[in-house]
Amino acid sequence: MRPSLSKPSLALLPLLLAACSTSGGDAGGPTPAPIGSVVAEAVMPEFCQNAAAGKYGAQPQNIETESPVLRDFGFLVTGSADNGMRTYLFNCRFDPTGKFLGLEAT
Repeated sequence: MRPSLSKPSLALLPLLLAACSTSGGDAGGPTPAPIGSVVAEAVMPEFCQNAAAGKYGAQPQNIETESPVLRDFGFLVTGSADNGMRTYLFNCRFDPTGKFLGLEAT
């Protein structure tokens, strides 16, 4: 036997669907960059751009990154992200093998 839905239950259905579609982040948006991912030097700026998009809520076209610079710890990629309300400056760090160490605000 199937349970029947009462009229009050049906009235709440659009609200429940809206809550499900807006909670937990945007499924179509950028995903956070996992720490420890190994990245080729040539794609470090793009990887860093995607990490910044996830952290700052900016569209990739509103994020600028520089070419990787070799430092004593590995590679450094600097950049800026504009989410429409604020511009953030950041650094992405990679170890000498290309392992992503993280993104930090500057």
